[in-house]
Amino acid sequence: MNTVVKQVDNSLKDILALMQSSPGQGMREAFYAVFPQSLVYFATPMLPEDWLKASGQADRDYRLPLMVAQAQDGSRGLVVFCDEADVKAAKPDMFAVGMKGKDVIALVLKEGLDAIMVQHGGFWAAIPRADAERLAV
Repeated sequence: MNTVVKQVDNSLKDILALMQSSPGQGMREAFYAVFPQSLVYFATPMLPEDWLKASGQADRDYRLPLMVAQAQDGSRGLVVFCDEADVKAAKPDMFAVGMKGKDVIALVLKEGLDAIMVQHGGFWAAIPRADAERLAV
């Protein structure tokens, strides 16, 4: 018997596209599986001066203003995007800062936010705080 192994692309963009067309718990679990290791971007209106220099590396920690969405119930979620193009499409006047999903999870928990809102091409998927806490383990 021959076995054919098909390479499955688990990129965050692909998972979000599948979630949009076929929502369900299986897609949500796939989303949660790839998010921590995915590179995502948040929008900020300013960057520290030493980040703008040639090295692009900060020599100390900074607190950047974050793009946060607020729901009607008052809950707040950090808005992140799948790539720089998504940031520029949504907020052309802001800078895109890349970060691994696991670091975004830690940031959201540290800042006391209620969710992570992941956007790509006009589609949004949320990671509620309780699920972020589970993913942080």
